[in-house]
Amino acid sequence: PAYSMGRILKTLLHHQFPNSEFEVVNTAITAINSHVILPMARKLSGMNGDYWLIYMGNNEVLGPFGPGTVLGEQMPPQWVLNLSLKAKSTRLGQLASGLVGGAGSKQKQEWAGLSMFMEQTVEDSDPRLDSVQRVFQDNLESILEVAHGAGVRVALSTIPVNQADHAPFASREPDHLTPEQQKHWEEAMGQGQQLLDAGLFAEALTAFKQVESFGSSHANLQWLIGHCLNQLQQAEEALPYYEKAVRLDTLRFRADHRMNGSIRELAERYKSDWLHLVDSETVLASKSMKGVPGDDFFWDHVHMKFQGNYLVALLTADWIAKDLQARSKVTTKESLQWLSVRDAAKFLGLTLWSDYQITSQMIQRLNQVPFNQMANHTQRIQRLQSQMEQQSKGLDPDAFQPQATVYLGLVRMNRRDWVFQDQFAKFLEAFGRKEQAVTTWREALKIVPHYLVGRYQLTLLLAEDASTAKEAETMARALIAERPDTPEFHRALGRALYAQTKDKEAVMAFRKAYNLRENDMESLMMFGAALEKADEDLEAIEIFEKALALSPDLKLAHQTLVTIYRRMGNDSKAAFHESQIEPQKPSSDEETIELFP
Repeated sequence: PAYSMGRILKTLLHHQFPNSEFEVVNTAITAINSHVILPMARKLSGMNGDYWLIYMGNNEVLGPFGPGTVLGEQMPPQWVLNLSLKAKSTRLGQLASGLVGGAGSKQKQEWAGLSMFMEQTVEDSDPRLDSVQRVFQDNLESILEVAHGAGVRVALSTIPVNQADHAPFASREPDHLTPEQQKHWEEAMGQGQQLLDAGLFAEALTAFKQVESFGSSHANLQWLIGHCLNQLQQAEEALPYYEKAVRLDTLRFRADHRMNGSIRELAERYKSDWLHLVDSETVLASKSMKGVPGDDFFWDHVHMKFQGNYLVALLTADWIAKDLQARSKVTTKESLQWLSVRDAAKFLGLTLWSDYQITSQMIQRLNQVPFNQMANHTQRIQRLQSQMEQQSKGLDPDAFQPQATVYLGLVRMNRRDWVFQDQFAKFLEAFGRKEQAVTTWREALKIVPHYLVGRYQLTLLLAEDASTAKEAETMARALIAERPDTPEFHRALGRALYAQTKDKEAVMAFRKAYNLRENDMESLMMFGAALEKADEDLEAIEIFEKALALSPDLKLAHQTLVTIYRRMGNDSKAAFHESQIEPQKPSSDEETIELFP
């Protein structure tokens, strides 16, 4: 978020018009769609915004009220949908919704990423998609009417998606084949994949074309053909295959050409000086190496890298600037000279260290379901790992001072910008400068005292020292009062209590975190460690065994079980867990879990 489209847009406008003040507010929320954005727009219409950038369309099928959603009722009647959204805008409605959904219980739905939707496939022939398309267009038209009625000027963007380097999430297997044809299909697909992996693209293309003779409705097959054509320098011929692969993908996380068709149609219908079409899809395609957007602009299927966000922000900023100049709303220059992508990154504090953090997070995400099941998963991860290896230079001790100078300069030049404080605090903490990180977090929270993540990070740092653990306990309890179902906050409380040697209370806090999310590795490990230190050996064994069931090579769990079994006099069990420890290969889970400093 520190390097998002909104941050880039503000930076571009600020440097183009240094005598004017620009505020950019990002109202995006994970997984929402036009059903939710319309009532948001009605609320926002009274908040005196000058411009709206409308960028939506990816979540219409799998987002709230869509035919593939797991986030509530699928495609209810319009009056039910309106009533539901209206109710949830009130405290009483939120309470009732929580009670019906089992608030505080294991039945409560918790966001767990795209893996939640694995069973929610929707085929291209599904008649509900026509309704989705119609409702999207109706909702978008209503949003435009709201904006126009409020005197808001609108930049309406088309939605680019990763076509070239993001294979489909899921495909509909052919169901009309005879057993013999099915066998031939599977053999030819396997042969094509082997040839592709060997870099024999012409031969792989021949194999895949042979498979296509049995039917062309398999999304992954269409993408593989497009990929082979592109590798053979036939980019123009590859385009329809990439487009068809997106349309046939049965896990519909990406906007297809129909959504963008609706956006363009409404932009044309409302064509006026107050509405401008930001054709991000066309511009990114024109600047992409493969003729359609790929990993040059995207991290995954829809989330853009800095370069992609920069282009959309630049298109938007250019129209806003010209519109402001035409209406004499800002001091004009002779010509518009925008910051380059490199300069925009510099002014936002994008360093090797922050690049490494972003790439590392994306590798973790792409190694999860459903990303890790895609045809080109291995190649994408290898590219990102190579990229991260170069960025790791930003973690070297010698790299601290030059990067710290960048952050410190940005903090001093932008005293009221809490995001720079936030990034600087995370940077300082990563390099072990905990006292400075605490000071920086406090400065950030002076600007945004309601910032939960900042309060949580500060709580964790304070909990590491007995002299500040009491303050950490107070902060953790305040966080829990606001979000009682957040296990991270209960773990923070447990750490603060443990630092004060309140072991039994710490166990209770960790138990609560575990009960809220039983398969969360960090909750398991902290709860188990607290039980072991409180001499609750039998329950500690149960918890660590559960952790090992999830991650059999978890070194720390084996080590703790060795200690417990030795204490209990069970040498055979201790010897078994000792034999499972491989000192030279610590588990990836262990590296991300910091217990009690």
